[in-house]
Amino acid sequence: MNQQSDKQSHPIDDALNIAPLIRPTLDKLDVSTVGDLLALKIDSARAIKGVGGAKIDAIVAAIEQAQIYCGEVCGDSAADVMPEQTESRELVFVPSLLRKMFNRHEITETSHLFQLLPRDLENQSGWGDRKIQLVAGLQRLYRSLGAATPTTRVADLAADDLLPDNSIATLTLQEFVDEQESSRGLSGAKSADYVSLKLLLSSVTSPDGGATYLHNIEETSLHWRDVPLSFSKRVVDFLDAYLIETLEQLDQLA
Repeated sequence: MNQQSDKQSHPIDDALNIAPLIRPTLDKLDVSTVGDLLALKIDSARAIKGVGGAKIDAIVAAIEQAQIYCGEVCGDSAADVMPEQTESRELVFVPSLLRKMFNRHEITETSHLFQLLPRDLENQSGWGDRKIQLVAGLQRLYRSLGAATPTTRVADLAADDLLPDNSIATLTLQEFVDEQESSRGLSGAKSADYVSLKLLLSSVTSPDGGATYLHNIEETSLHWRDVPLSFSKRVVDFLDAYLIETLEQLDQLA
């Protein structure tokens, strides 16, 4: 038996970090091993009464974990929800709670992110359930970007625990990118998360596929203080310290 097949025989409770929310659903579907989870069709889960968007998201995240655990690329089970990302990209958005750990372990690109196995992180110091849950959600977010469009809802890409404000979930990506931060009244870490998430999702709404704040602004030589952008004090201090003044300089940070 090869290593991949051997891993597929492992019980999901031993190999993966399965959300408690979907355990009863997986029991109904007779999913007990990693192989069972890899063979699971999303439509089978959707057909069960009481299985809504949150459970589907958690099941897709579990399938992703199983694929990573076995060294597979995303397969047919999640293809309708989770297309494969073949090119590594910079982690423009990382939730504030994860930044310290990501910096410590030099996790800066999606290729690094996808190598993380939530079950393995449970045995490593400094992670904890909350951070592991965010890692799984972040993996799903970055894998989903390839199939997203400006009309995709934020909730279809990002789980609630990734959002600086849960009401953002109801917006389309275009609505979120066009929105001003000041309308949310956010500050501190939430404000920084808001700015970086918007920057990431702007890669979907911008014409050239690049992360940018300038999709509606023609005069890029303007000082960023002269346009309706709102940043936390920490972000302002960073921009001032590195002499970032114009919108063009700000956009180059992406």
